[in-house]
Amino acid sequence: ILDRYGKQHADDLKALDLQSKAPKYGSHHELLELVESKLVESNSDVSVDSLVQLEDHLETALSLMLIFNPL
Repeated sequence: ILDRYGKQHADDLKALDLQSKAPKYGSHHELLELVESKLVESNSDVSVDSLVQLEDHLETALSLMLIFNPL
């Protein structure tokens, strides 16, 4: 029982940490719209740093989605 509680507590802390790092886009739909708008822009207007930041946001959003909606 204690092991289960410890694991659940660790998972909860991880989820809270991910939530604090996640940008506040409102919904997954809004996040996808942002990604689409970045990709539709001319390739010369999108920097590598911008794409790396966007990738980080997507990974965080996916992690949150999987934590709160496990497969």
